[in-house]
Amino acid sequence: MPSAVPARPDASRLFVGSAIVLLVLLALCAATAAGYASAVRGVDHTLRVEQELDAWVNALVEIQNDARGFIATGNPIFLRDRGELLATERAKLKALRALVVDNPSQLSAVEHANTDAEALLRRMEQQLALVEAGERMQAIERMSLGEGKRLTDHFRAEVAKIGASEERLLDQRRAIATRRAWATLSAALVVAITAYALLLFAWRR
Repeated sequence: MPSAVPARPDASRLFVGSAIVLLVLLALCAATAAGYASAVRGVDHTLRVEQELDAWVNALVEIQNDARGFIATGNPIFLRDRGELLATERAKLKALRALVVDNPSQLSAVEHANTDAEALLRRMEQQLALVEAGERMQAIERMSLGEGKRLTDHFRAEVAKIGASEERLLDQRRAIATRRAWATLSAALVVAITAYALLLFAWRR
């Protein structure tokens, strides 16, 4: 009596099952790619915060240097760009606030630094007014008291805290981006191998 021949597996079912697996893998690959893109955006955001922070500090330093030059010499050429620099300083602060609005601790640190910046600007305005009123020696005397330096040092300390926090965030986000890049690459390789296997299976059928 002839032995029974085992039924061959249904090729269409195998193919459909493999296709479903491929779709799942494609979805996984898309998810990891989206995670990588998100991590890259996080890195870019942190770099933008650092850039705006540096620009804010530089604008304030330029304002302070020009004010000192005018107080020391009485030459109005030092105040030629003052209006533009003041506008730039406020614009950079606004941009910085917008970037850290979703981070309460950083936003608070920015506001603390701005308190010092505004106090420093007010003091400089008072000294400039003295020079313009013909009281340059009094302005120089007030400048030598060191109050401006104290405010500047405090401002720089607050800015350093913001910068250090952003550096920590940058390290974390770069590490996440690296891990997700490898995950995306691995998922893509799995998808490619699976697709090749399906093509090979279909060709042999």
